[in-house]
Amino acid sequence: MQSLVVVADDLAAVRSNRFALRQVACFRVIATVDGRASVRPAIARLQPHVVLVNEMCQRMNLMSRIREAAEAAPRAKVVYLAGRVDDAAVDEAIDAGAHVVIARDLPPSVLGTVLREVVQGNVAMSPRVRAERAAPGRQVQLALVARTSA
Repeated sequence: MQSLVVVADDLAAVRSNRFALRQVACFRVIATVDGRASVRPAIARLQPHVVLVNEMCQRMNLMSRIREAAEAAPRAKVVYLAGRVDDAAVDEAIDAGAHVVIARDLPPSVLGTVLREVVQGNVAMSPRVRAERAAPGRQVQLALVARTSA
């Protein structure tokens, strides 16, 4: 079972996803870290397989937390659970160090499944997106945008 750390500024919002992450995705949530302050020490100490950064009220804090997580645990997949999924939001998160951007309005069981597939490498970036994101000398990273259909 892979370890996962959740970073959020609203810790109550995280509770509904914990069960699905454990049962569906086979992740062990080893810590929930308050994103209103630096997460670097906690992430560096825990060295999780995955860091799930939840949407936050302060956009500047959000991008700082993504950057800190990516730097503190370079082998971890940094996943941004986004409230707004558009090109600008995805680009900003990827530039900050996120490997994946997933819409936060997914049901917890679907979130768990998508996250598991991403971490296992079973999700690939489309050729069009890869071409758009690949700049000379820039490492191509995965940007998964999962949207729900109502």
